[in-house]
Amino acid sequence: REGFILFDFGVLKGILQHDRLTLLGSDRDEVTALGSEVEKRLALSRSTLEAFEVRALDCLLELSFVLIEQSLRRLSSMVTGTLTELTDPRQTDNRRGVALANLLPMQISLSSLQTKAKRLTSVLQEILEEEDDTIAEMCLSQLYLRGLTTTQETPVE
Repeated sequence: REGFILFDFGVLKGILQHDRLTLLGSDRDEVTALGSEVEKRLALSRSTLEAFEVRALDCLLELSFVLIEQSLRRLSSMVTGTLTELTDPRQTDNRRGVALANLLPMQISLSSLQTKAKRLTSVLQEILEEEDDTIAEMCLSQLYLRGLTTTQETPVE
């Protein structure tokens, strides 16, 4: 839509305008925590050379990949522990059975994580392959300023 960008980067969903970012989600605490993290990252990236929406998208994408990486590390640690339990000859058959049962949920989580990473990569690839007009439409600050200029130039009757 003209004037704003709707985005869905998995955990990070919301609306981006030329001067503000609104995060959406059903878990208020999670949205608040993510919002605080985005605010910190935006404060660190303050630059007069880049428009707000460029800095915000950069922060959102970076945070999305950081969250995926954290989830991957957590899963990797769980898989390593489970494999250790499965291969340790000192473990009882009962304990190995429990460890084996834990592998399926880990596989599902890993598949979900892989899907999220592929989706983010796909979104970035689409943006990079788009025509210049599409990318220009994403420059909300420029569209906003053009709208102000047009409004100021339009004579009132």
